[in-house]
Amino acid sequence: MPLKYPQLISPEMQAQYAYQKAKLTKALERTDSLEFEMLYRLVAREMAQVHPALIIPYVELCISPQCTLRCRDCANFMQHYHKPQPMDLEQVWSWVTAFLESVDHVMTFRVMGGEPLMQKQLPELMQRLLAQPKLQHIQVVSNATLMPKDELLNLMSNNHRCSMFFSNYGPKVAPRYQEIVKHCQEHHVLVETLRPDISWFDMGDCSDRHLTPEQMAATYQRCPNNCRHIWNGEFHHCPRSAHAKYLGLIKDIPEQDYVPLLALDAETRRTRIRKMYDADYIKACNHCGFATGFHLIPCAIQAEKPSRRGPHADANAADTSATVTGTLKQGNQAEQSAQVSSTNTPSMGLVDTSATALNLNSSVYISALNNPTPTATSAAANSSAATAAAPAAAPAAVAGMKQVGTVGGLKVYAQRHANNHKKSKKKRR
Repeated sequence: MPLKYPQLISPEMQAQYAYQKAKLTKALERTDSLEFEMLYRLVAREMAQVHPALIIPYVELCISPQCTLRCRDCANFMQHYHKPQPMDLEQVWSWVTAFLESVDHVMTFRVMGGEPLMQKQLPELMQRLLAQPKLQHIQVVSNATLMPKDELLNLMSNNHRCSMFFSNYGPKVAPRYQEIVKHCQEHHVLVETLRPDISWFDMGDCSDRHLTPEQMAATYQRCPNNCRHIWNGEFHHCPRSAHAKYLGLIKDIPEQDYVPLLALDAETRRTRIRKMYDADYIKACNHCGFATGFHLIPCAIQAEKPSRRGPHADANAADTSATVTGTLKQGNQAEQSAQVSSTNTPSMGLVDTSATALNLNSSVYISALNNPTPTATSAAANSSAATAAAPAAAPAAVAGMKQVGTVGGLKVYAQRHANNHKKSKKKRR
């Protein structure tokens, strides 16, 4: 026989409920009280278990392959694009919209090219990005060969949610570097840059390394780059995978290696994006120079002509700044740049503790926010976390290269260059 309500809910229980409700109401009225803080911590913990948020630490958006430079060793295969087209703002925005519909928060969102400052619609894109509450910090990556337009700098002025990143390839490649950085400082724009004597990791070509699944997994786990990349309406593990697929340099990349943002509904995209972070390896690991260890090369050596390979070599293309390949200090440590999000106060106050999104040598933040006299503050974090993987047998020596240290049990080699040697000889004389 079903019980009557008074039998189910006694007067004592009613009184206890009223008492708890009164306490809860009082706690909610005093938002600065300890009770309020404890209450919401309990609620947040329950919410995180029932509906876990999808927080993306770092992602890059490639808006166009157009570039002012033609770097021979660009790790993202920009040298294989021919006659690249300018950014189609609405097309790029459709990728961004689909991606943001699928996630809850992005800590660092990087806008890249090619050279993004070539794009006339970049200020409008930045304005739209700054209006997105899910984006904690937005950074524009440039090779410091073009002066940013004042329209863009005015949007970024005195705003800790955005910054400029400038590569520093030296006066021969980027003669206006100092002038450009100073101009940004005068507009009170937060700037991140590098010291000029960096090297690049040699990521190699995209040939088949014939790795076993175990070797690919080791390469993936020890890869110093943690760059998730959006290009051509797809979310990829890394820019090499994205551009090699687009150019046809790596055939038959499996579906689990990327998410087609425009072809799936928001919930399916969300599930697929989350699942990508649990991958053991991707097919591009079998076509990566890190399979045999870290080799260093000079940055930004200019090629004479673009390489015409792949079905889209003459079509609209993509980029990620070549410095994203990372750099290694001569010795036993890799210097990683601290994420911009960890040095600014974002909308949600999240802090990126991974510090592995990029591996850049002696990254320096130059803060000119509300400061007529710019000051440089070091934000570089020395770390040995950038470890690369090798299959069973890494070469004992590399022809024409000198061992400069070890990372993750691997020997690290740097190329010897006759020109540099001659210069140092002249100085000694």
